[in-house]
Amino acid sequence: MKTHCRITSISLFIICLLASNFSSVHAQSPIIDIPNPAAEDYFLQELRDYGAVDLESFSDDPAERIISGETVFDALINDPYIKDYPYIYISNVTIVDGVFLGDETIPQNLYFSGVTFNGEFDCSSAAIKSLSITNSIFNSGISCSGAKIEGALAIAGTKIQGPSYFDDTCVGGAAYFLNSEFNGETSFQSFTTANYTTFEKAIFNNATFFNGIVLNTHAEFIGAQFNDSVQFANAIVDGIANFSDTFFQNPASFYGSTFGDDANFNGAEFSDAVEFTNAKVFGKTDFHNTTFQKSANFYGFTFGDDANFDNAKFSGDAIFENAEFNKDAYFPGVIFRKTSNFNNIDFGRDVSFKNVSFDDLVHFRNTSVTHDFNITLSAFHGDVDFSYASINRYLWVENTSFDKGLNFISSEIGFSHFKDSIFNGPVKFEGSMVFKDFEIESSCYNFVNEPFDLSGAGVNGSVSLAKIDSPSGLNLSGSSFGSLSIETKDIPQAAFINLTDTYIDSALSITNIAVKTFDAEGMSVGQSTILDKLVVSDAINLRNAVIGSLKVKDAHPQWPITPNAFNLRGMTYSDIDIGDQGLTTDTKYVLLGLVDGSAYSFQAYEDLANFFTEKGHSDWASDVKLAQKRRERNEVLAVFSGAWLWAWFLDIFAGYGYRPIFALGWSLLVIAIGSFVFHRKEDMLPIDHGDAEYDYNPIWYSLALFAPYVDLGITSKWEPNPKKHWIRIYKYIHMILGWILAPIALLTFSGLLG
Repeated sequence: MKTHCRITSISLFIICLLASNFSSVHAQSPIIDIPNPAAEDYFLQELRDYGAVDLESFSDDPAERIISGETVFDALINDPYIKDYPYIYISNVTIVDGVFLGDETIPQNLYFSGVTFNGEFDCSSAAIKSLSITNSIFNSGISCSGAKIEGALAIAGTKIQGPSYFDDTCVGGAAYFLNSEFNGETSFQSFTTANYTTFEKAIFNNATFFNGIVLNTHAEFIGAQFNDSVQFANAIVDGIANFSDTFFQNPASFYGSTFGDDANFNGAEFSDAVEFTNAKVFGKTDFHNTTFQKSANFYGFTFGDDANFDNAKFSGDAIFENAEFNKDAYFPGVIFRKTSNFNNIDFGRDVSFKNVSFDDLVHFRNTSVTHDFNITLSAFHGDVDFSYASINRYLWVENTSFDKGLNFISSEIGFSHFKDSIFNGPVKFEGSMVFKDFEIESSCYNFVNEPFDLSGAGVNGSVSLAKIDSPSGLNLSGSSFGSLSIETKDIPQAAFINLTDTYIDSALSITNIAVKTFDAEGMSVGQSTILDKLVVSDAINLRNAVIGSLKVKDAHPQWPITPNAFNLRGMTYSDIDIGDQGLTTDTKYVLLGLVDGSAYSFQAYEDLANFFTEKGHSDWASDVKLAQKRRERNEVLAVFSGAWLWAWFLDIFAGYGYRPIFALGWSLLVIAIGSFVFHRKEDMLPIDHGDAEYDYNPIWYSLALFAPYVDLGITSKWEPNPKKHWIRIYKYIHMILGWILAPIALLTFSGLLG
């Protein structure tokens, strides 16, 4: 055996690389079924002498280079002179009928180059050292099912017109399918290799099956074309799997496949549906510039390392439900034309959607994110559902638009931040929980049919709605916040702010906003409430609110001041300031005017009076209490009832005890009238003859008669002349007025009345 004919395994690798540069499309040779005996003799002699034969050395005419499959079989299996060669090389020959090597043991490395197989090539269940077929044509197909190839398997630059079967083939070395064309049904089911595998630039024009394939190291499908359906279900690739620029014309399935290292689909194109259900990648997964023309199903997919979908395009439904991303997930520049389903996903670290377009529904229900969820410069044209989602750290949304509904019902978020975003549909955070801060900054809520909904939510930190525009209103009712700040610019008109039954642990601040109604019934603020340029046109309800220290920065708030529109019943506060100027006479009247303008509440007046008293203005407190009594008479007591008449009397005579000067004035008036009536001594008679000695004074007599419990010794000595009937009648009237008015006056001056 001659040394120069011995081809090593390294030579095989070089051949395959060279073959990859050849075109895989050959002009189909005419099927010739008559072997040339001379060519067969030359074929056998060359193999016996060298272990290698090139039929071009026999003839330049391909029609002369024709042998039978039986000749090939005899040479490889039966010829004792050929069996001793470790390498067999056959080149530039046409084999007119089948080559059947099934179940045979071939201890040599077989190399076919430039061979046309007009019949079937069958090495099923054979044991072969290695097999290389380059730049050849199979007009009737190839079957290597169940074959055991100890070394490498190479099919490069080759066209296979009929079916190709490599089911259960076991390759101990590398497997090369470079730049080849498979025009019939192709099956690699349960195919296994122990080394590198490549299908680079291969073309599959018929159905292809890789189900259960096992590739123990890297697998290359770069630039491959699958022009019919392809099945890659339950495949195993222990190394890197590279499908870059691969074309899938019909449905493709990677169901249940496992990739032990990276999986690369950069630039791949799926023209039909693709199935990645329950597949698993231990390394990085890259779908950069990948196109999905129809549905892409990643249900239950496990992404072991980073997953990158940079500039991918999903024209059909994108299904990621129940997928698991163990590390970061990137979706920059992605286009989702149809429904996107990210329900029940576990994101092990960060997930990022930058410059992404969602043209239809987007679902993130029950999705869990261990670190951050970033959405920037993106557009959502369909409804977005984050119900019951869990984002452990940051939800960061900037320069993003939501054309339809955004739903975070009962979600859990570490820190929520929206900036420069537009909401054209309803937004609901109802029942959501934010463990730190909740921020919306410089954003517009344009949906007019429903308010921005943060009701029933819990935020442990601060809630900041800064420079937000929400014409349909803000519903923050039944929530619990660490603090709350609402601020807009240019005082836009909003339908309402609803803080009913909301608990705010520290401070509430509302600035620069005009609303029709402000409803804070049952609201509780632990520290301070600051209202600055809060304009309310229709109604304010602060019933049973606990607002801490209240500071209204406007000296004259623009609020409704009619009882039907202003309710302060049960509202309590620890301090209050109007106009940011402390307590002045002006603020006193503003505060009293607010209470007077609200729905009648005894407690509202009582709280304001107590506040004035605590601040050292007991006289102001009296004004408040007097105003309360008058409203009680006018709005509570039945007209012309005894209580109503008595109330009028108390008001007129003593200002309900808060105007002692009234009682003094009325008392002096009665006394003055009595002095006038009793002013003539001639109209008075002494009771005893001895009393005539005493001087008579009409003023003291009137006073003593008005205040019978004050004994001046004059009423017991003088009385009106019986002939003066009207004076005697007035005496009794005067005494009755004294019995009534004098005690009231005394109680008023003593402070016991009022």
